[in-house]
Amino acid sequence: MKGIIFTAFILFWAIWLEVSLAVSGFIVPLLFIEMFYITVLNKWRYALLTALVVCNIVDSLLGYTSLPAVGFVIIVASFWRNIGDCSKVELQFIPISLTVFFAMLINSSIIAFKYDAVVPLTNWLYHLVCSVLLTILLTPLVIRSQDWLAGKLKMVNYQDIQREEMYSAN
Repeated sequence: MKGIIFTAFILFWAIWLEVSLAVSGFIVPLLFIEMFYITVLNKWRYALLTALVVCNIVDSLLGYTSLPAVGFVIIVASFWRNIGDCSKVELQFIPISLTVFFAMLINSSIIAFKYDAVVPLTNWLYHLVCSVLLTILLTPLVIRSQDWLAGKLKMVNYQDIQREEMYSAN
């Protein structure tokens, strides 16, 4: 039960911040970062169920389709959970930034296709680069703060996820 409340809490703030900033014209990919975190922490089934709910909320508030991009994030995060190194928070920006970059490409393509939008290349590139740079800056902060909160709730941390599976008896 603590896991569901924890997930709902972090997603509420991520959605609120992302929608508030998007209305102001800033594209901050907090949903992608959070879905990466949730997938690594809870595995892909839980993340997919969460994505269905969260993407429906965000899409109804912002008017675009984000589920395919979030699906891509879940797939990459599942691979990262199994083969990556989650213990070093400072290095997590590499897989998350690359994932966000391609997720933003997917999202932009869907928006352009859905609305027949012709966005100037410089404007599109500016938003893409800013989103990736924000991801690089936010990733360690997000992971550390959520791991701190998870530690206070006596839950599994992002950094300890692979150590727990490595040392658990099967």
